[in-house]
Amino acid sequence: MAASSVTPPGLSLRPYVPPTTCIRKCQNKEKLPPVSTCKTTRFNSRWNATSEMEYLSCLGTAKRLRADVDAYLSKGMQKHLEKDTRKWANRGVVFTTRIKQLDLVRASADVLYNRHNSKLPSEVFVAKQDVAACRAVMAGMPLVTCRRIVAAPPRSRFSWKHLSILESSFAEILFLDNDSVPLTDPEFLFDTREFITTGAVLWPDMLGPACDPEVVSVWSSGSPSSALYGVFGLRRDPALWSHSQEVEAGQMLFNKRRHYRAIRLSHYLTEHGLAQQFAYGDKDTFRYSFLGLRSPFELADFPAFAGRQDGRHFHRCYIAHRWHGEVLFLHGGKKEGHCSGATTFTLSETRDFRPLGGDCVPGNGSAWDMEDLEASGKYRHRPFPLWDRHHQFWQESLLGAGATLEKFL
Repeated sequence: MAASSVTPPGLSLRPYVPPTTCIRKCQNKEKLPPVSTCKTTRFNSRWNATSEMEYLSCLGTAKRLRADVDAYLSKGMQKHLEKDTRKWANRGVVFTTRIKQLDLVRASADVLYNRHNSKLPSEVFVAKQDVAACRAVMAGMPLVTCRRIVAAPPRSRFSWKHLSILESSFAEILFLDNDSVPLTDPEFLFDTREFITTGAVLWPDMLGPACDPEVVSVWSSGSPSSALYGVFGLRRDPALWSHSQEVEAGQMLFNKRRHYRAIRLSHYLTEHGLAQQFAYGDKDTFRYSFLGLRSPFELADFPAFAGRQDGRHFHRCYIAHRWHGEVLFLHGGKKEGHCSGATTFTLSETRDFRPLGGDCVPGNGSAWDMEDLEASGKYRHRPFPLWDRHHQFWQESLLGAGATLEKFL
């Protein structure tokens, strides 16, 4: 596809808005360049926030990030547009994975093709040295193609996702993490009003606006304290669903022609050390890239919810992602901790994802707490027989693919 056929929804960001509060990680998790160290520490050894000196240091980092983003949009982005002459066509599913988790992709693909009889083709992107292993594990699946990333190896592990999307032959893409399992044939999503209108559908994570930066892993970029709104020229509006809810990047639907720039910007931010002091991996960079460039997208209308077993919630096992109230994807269940087929989910009956009111729930780091949800009466546990029917098939496929994969490890 010629670069001239890429549709630009936005060429630049709105004017920079200086943040009134500024919180950042003192070092991004992957130690990506460029680096801006904190003068002092606050909350814990990785956060910087409150004194005037800390604020000015954080503000300087935010300004530097904005300058880098502006330079990339005016020069670096154009370099990619001029070089990109691939011919994108059709629609399909894209996976990317490390060699050790190829069996997860095979199990998800088995559900897609042998349970749902999907006609969507798939591309699985792996490192160059892992293509042979991919072909062996995916043997007998004519709609699955194993491909290698042509670009230079990414600096961030999250960037494999962007490169697989950008290098895919498909014009319309459903990206799935290697452990995101579709519970029905997802091809209908490409023909929904939401996708036709916007060209992009994202799914919310479990978290809304958080307010406890002590909890680094769940501190939300949707927090009122996030400097990223100002970096991208946004004024946070908690009434907007796209401002008040995090994105979970394990399943995403894109028209690449319409949103090439937003995807490219997300890739740039995912590998940018200063951006990752304010963000949490790729999930934040996709959302802010779309918001900043004014690229339209649909954010699915219910937040994700965690699986529950034996009176406890297991957010590391299965997360339910819904479409108009119905569970469409189960994300999780990696080999280190499977849930059984008897998992139930705490699901909301409405889109009211803040049952206690207010902007966040102090002290727990997220917009809600499981026990609070149950007490509110707006949420209930629901058994999930659809996954019960697929679960044994998925596990058997996982075991078979694992036996094939062992020859390459």
